[in-house]
Amino acid sequence: MISKNSIKLLDTWIEQVEHDVTSENDVWLLFIKITRKGQYVLFNTNSLGDKEKQCRCHTHGVKYKKYWFCEMNYFFQCFKNELDLKWRECDGRETKKN
Repeated sequence: MISKNSIKLLDTWIEQVEHDVTSENDVWLLFIKITRKGQYVLFNTNSLGDKEKQCRCHTHGVKYKKYWFCEMNYFFQCFKNELDLKWRECDGRETKKN
C-alpha cells in the first residue's frame, strides 16, 4: 500500500484531518479499512507516544512522510492508555494517578 511516491488520496485525507485540528495538543487518528486486508490507523508520530512505544509500534507498520501507518489492533495495544488519558483531559474529567 505505501510507496515512496505521494499518494494523492491519502494526502487529501491527511489534509482534511489536519485542517480540523483546533489545538496543537489535539491527537488525530485516520482509520482506514481495506477490504479483505484489514483495518489500519495513520497518525502523526509527533503527537503520540514516547520513543519506546513508537519503536515497538513501528516494528509493525510503515512510515508515510511524517506519519505512521499500522494495524489498528496493534496500535491500540501500544497507545490505548495514553489515548484514554489525553481524551479524559480534553473532556475536562479528572485523570487518575497510578
